[in-house]
Amino acid sequence: MGTAQVECLSSYLHRLAHAHGASYHQFMEHLRHWRLSTLGRPLSRHDSIRYNGYSREVAPLIETLQAGTGLANLAGCTLIALRDVCAGNAVGALKGTRAWCTACYRQAERHSDVVYDRLYWQIQGISRCAIHSLELSQRCGACGAAQRNNSGKTALSLCERCGESLAVDFGRFAPVIKHDAVGPQAEALLAYTSSSPSSRFRLAQLGEFTNTLLTLYPRRVLVEHFGELFHKRYYTLRLQLGTLLDLAAKLNTSIVDILTDGSRAASQMAIPFDLPARRDSVLRPRSDKEKRKRALELLEEATTRGPPYPTLASIIALADIGRWSAFYRRKDAFAAYGALRREHAASVRKMLARRIIRLAKTSSAVRALPTDKARHKWLAEKTGASICVVRKVMCAERRRNLHRPDATKV
Repeated sequence: MGTAQVECLSSYLHRLAHAHGASYHQFMEHLRHWRLSTLGRPLSRHDSIRYNGYSREVAPLIETLQAGTGLANLAGCTLIALRDVCAGNAVGALKGTRAWCTACYRQAERHSDVVYDRLYWQIQGISRCAIHSLELSQRCGACGAAQRNNSGKTALSLCERCGESLAVDFGRFAPVIKHDAVGPQAEALLAYTSSSPSSRFRLAQLGEFTNTLLTLYPRRVLVEHFGELFHKRYYTLRLQLGTLLDLAAKLNTSIVDILTDGSRAASQMAIPFDLPARRDSVLRPRSDKEKRKRALELLEEATTRGPPYPTLASIIALADIGRWSAFYRRKDAFAAYGALRREHAASVRKMLARRIIRLAKTSSAVRALPTDKARHKWLAEKTGASICVVRKVMCAERRRNLHRPDATKV
């Protein structure tokens, strides 16, 4: 806390669930019941990506965690201070999946420190680590799977699908040196909000900033360089977080100064108008055409690479696009990929079932166990399947043996 490398709230929830030996969903269910019985108020059900931002679901969760843990500064793990300044839909504010720096993970493991995800890494538009200047990873280097924010089945440094370490560079998705234009602005913002968890920015300060600039420069020039923020309106526009960071970077002014004392920040800055104008340079894209193209590229890459196939949800999250927008005009490609995944999953289940049955028939250690429960547990440990899968396979095999009197007893 108190620095730009503050932990995001979804990472804290992930570590809490792992420490209690529960999955993320089990932990959240217990937390909802505890809040209802203790505080008398319900807790909404939403994806954990929202918990890092400034949506209306963040405040109740922070209140619940602070009451349960005794910590009073968990608001600094989110962007809730921007709730009154940024657009309520939060489009483009946060990434859809986890992002991490492999060098930070290795450094934490080398010194036996806690591995956690930074809130800085989760911000949309941030593609490098502020410490090592390495490109952030969003996929496992071993299997290529995206990592969900709401998965509490494994430690943060392990892939939720294959179990390999996320701190290792396998060469397939190796990070590279990269620099972000909005990185210093995001660092300054997080350093301020994490050191002052109770702070809350006001939209009026952004209005004072724009109004002061309009007294110093012609509106036409400001619109030409910075777009819709300076169009004539009867109200102050609530910007997307990415647009706000981009604006502060182009004006070479601290975003914290803009949001805390807008008039003073505007009066003390000088805009370099000698550069060529770039109309609408700070606006978000009006079309998802490029994102749909990126989703199709990821789909083709996954198909060419072969199994294990990543889920459609992870591909869509990596492309940073909505589900229906991704399926637009290319339903056939996504349907074919879904059929390919189902066919592969069915073949994997059949191979696992054959392995369980073969081991049950040939191993003398299974017959020596006294109960079915003990046999199922032993088979699950040896084959790597869950006990539920082993029980289902053994029950099906036992039903088949009823019609085969000469079959080997399982």
